[in-house]
Amino acid sequence: MIGAEIDKLFSRNFVNIIRVLVKCSRRSIELSEGTLNMLKQSKQEPCKRREQLKIEADGMKIEINEIKKLLTEKNALLPDIENDLVYRDESKLTTRLEELEIAYSQTKFTSSCTEKAVIKEIDKLKRNRAN
Repeated sequence: MIGAEIDKLFSRNFVNIIRVLVKCSRRSIELSEGTLNMLKQSKQEPCKRREQLKIEADGMKIEINEIKKLLTEKNALLPDIENDLVYRDESKLTTRLEELEIAYSQTKFTSSCTEKAVIKEIDKLKRNRAN
């Protein structure tokens, strides 16, 4: 009889333990589904933002290309404008040209950009002498 009561008590506890485990499993599944949904949403938001940024970037590329085109046109006009410039006082032009030629011959340039700028200025002054 004691054995039957122990079996009955054991089976009740066993059933209760199983019920608790089932509840825990259900709760774990619910939490996992919630986490999964949250992760899906968090993935969608960056994707949408990336698409928006791509559209904005494409629009900016068009603007940038237009600006580059305008700059190219402007740069193409500069040599023509420089060629039309003539110093009013020929002596100032000659003095400046001599200064630059002396500086160019005596300077050891550390930057090719600086050297090119001096050469360009000398060439411009030579072109702008009274023709």
